[in-house]
This record gives sequence, C-alpha cells and structure tokens, in this order.
Amino acid sequence: MAKTFDQKLGDDLRAPGAPTQRSYDNKTPVEPSTPNEEQGPVSTEITVLVAGKRYTLTDDGGDLEIRNKLNGMGISIQENGDIMMLSGSGGNGKACGGRFIVNSKGGQIIKSGRSVAEYNSNPDSSTEGGGSKESSTAGKNETAKSEICYGDSITEVHGEVRIKGTNIVLEAADVLSLIGKSSVLIQAGPNGGGELRINAGQITETSDTRVGVVTGQKSDVISEEVSLQYDPRASVNVISPGHMNIKAAGDISMGAGGAIEMIAIGAKQPLGLIKDPVSTIGMKTVAGGLTLTSAAFTNITAVGALTQASNSTTITSTTSLSVLAGTGINMLTGTGNVDITATAGNVNVKGLLIYLN
Repeated sequence: MAKTFDQKLGDDLRAPGAPTQRSYDNKTPVEPSTPNEEQGPVSTEITVLVAGKRYTLTDDGGDLEIRNKLNGMGISIQENGDIMMLSGSGGNGKACGGRFIVNSKGGQIIKSGRSVAEYNSNPDSSTEGGGSKESSTAGKNETAKSEICYGDSITEVHGEVRIKGTNIVLEAADVLSLIGKSSVLIQAGPNGGGELRINAGQITETSDTRVGVVTGQKSDVISEEVSLQYDPRASVNVISPGHMNIKAAGDISMGAGGAIEMIAIGAKQPLGLIKDPVSTIGMKTVAGGLTLTSAAFTNITAVGALTQASNSTTITSTTSLSVLAGTGINMLTGTGNVDITATAGNVNVKGLLIYLN
C-alpha cells in the first residue's frame, strides 16, 4: 500500500540521525486512563476571540485558529511556529470549491527548508491518487500536476536529480540538449539489457576517439557506405578469428599506392565458406578472361609442379623471355608442330649432346 502523505512527510523531514518514532502496529492499544489524584485533571484553555455565524477565531492553548464552522477549513498558527492551511471540499454543488489559489502579480519569493509535495489527480480524494490504495495504479491517465512558464525556467540543484515515472517524455519544440561536463550515460534496461532506439533523418557525430564493444551480432542495413580518412597515418584493420564474406552484384575495384600482399596458410576450416578447396588460393571466372599485367617482371615460384592448361596460350615479352629449370624442361604437343622462330636473329641450341630424331 502506498504511503500516506503524512507518513512520507515524516520520513523526509526527519532530521538526519534523529531517532525514529516507535511503531505501534500490531500492538494492543493502551486504554485511556482516567484522571486520578496522582495524575491530576487534564485541561485545555480555549479562548473564543470571535464567534460569527460561519467562522470562529479562537486561541486554543496558544494556537490561533481561524475555522469555518461548517466544513472545518481555515488557518492554524500554532505555538510551536507551524502554520497550517486547510481548504474545504466546497459542497453545496460548488464544483470549483476546495482549491488553494495564489495570484501574486508582483511575483513570489519562497525560501524554505526541506520540502515535500504530493499531488493527486483524484478530484474526490486528496490522499488516495486516482481513488486507488495501490501506488502502481494511482492516477492512471490523469494529470496530477501541470506547470506553464512564459519565459525561461531554471532549476539548480547542488546534488542528485532523479526523475521517476512509468513513461518519461522530454519534448522540445526546437533543440533538446543533454550536456554532461564529465560524461553522459544512456542505459536501456536495469542492467543495460534493454533496447535503445534512435529515429532521425540525419545523425552527425564528432569525437576524438570512438570505441564500441559488441558482445553479440552487429547488423547494418544501408544503401551506401562511405569512409573517408584524411590522416596519412590512418589505417583500416579488420581482424577476425572467423570467416569473411564479400560479395557485390556490381564491380569490385581495388587500388593501392603501395604494395598488395596476399598470404594464405591453407589450413582447412571445419565450418569454412569454401567447401573442399582444391587449392589454397583460387581465382575463377565464369565468363570472360583473366589478365595479369606487370609493369616490371612477373615471378611465379612453385615448390611442386607448375601446370598451365588452356585451349591456346600466348606468352609475349617485349624484351626477353627466360625459362629456367633445375632438372629438365619438357615440351610436348599431341598432334601439331613445335615451331621456334627467330625473326631477326639466330636460334642457338646448346647441350652436351644434341639429339635430332
């Protein structure tokens, strides 16, 4: 059950370190004692200062009371320094009765100690929000407090500000700014396990360093992605213990001002993207040819056999072509001829022994 206003007021206004009042819940109430010779009679001095048809002004043991005789509303100036104001229920068909209205044309200056305020949206009860005794259902879909300022509003708190609500909406007609001199923390869920949604036409970020930690999966659905790096020391590093899949329905163009190096260890992966690979690095065209153009030299080194198979192979060199083998060179044609032609030079064949068919 929700705390009453008086209970809440007592909890919040109690001085720090002050002893709490004893609880008498679940205890047998003490029967009022009758005056006896030891205790003496109990008396209260009440002085009626003004007694009208509807209102009375009394001095009740040092407390000045201004009361309405019909519904008890009024003002109490107590001897201990407290001032209490109680508004009535209106009654007699007065729907606007029972309100506390302050209209100060010159403004207000309020200086107070610790303060507690409670607002209830139930028009029939000022102590039970929404007519409910449970705080979870109190004041549902009703407005308990509304403020409007025709100008700027500044709240300065030298401590922590905590706003609690079932749903909290911050709505700005122009710009909404969240500024933290040290940091800004946005957390979804009690332990960060909730969902964070951002809906915007454009998101602009400016930061010196950005670090992201994603323990699960990251998925982006975009129409175009552009990454520009202007620092000559910049680099793009993609390091993954898993696999990498790059596919494009269009073209893929790669260019480097320096060198390009490709190294494949050739270890067979149990859940790899390439099923039963024949070679460690494979290049295949479904339609069209494969062109390798080198501005200087082309070096192909194989520890094992070097096999070249095609319907027709042409090797063209603008200067010279050298074929070197550690053991032997075999040139074999199945049906056609083997032609060696020197257009403007000689054909030199050297060996310990030269066999001609």
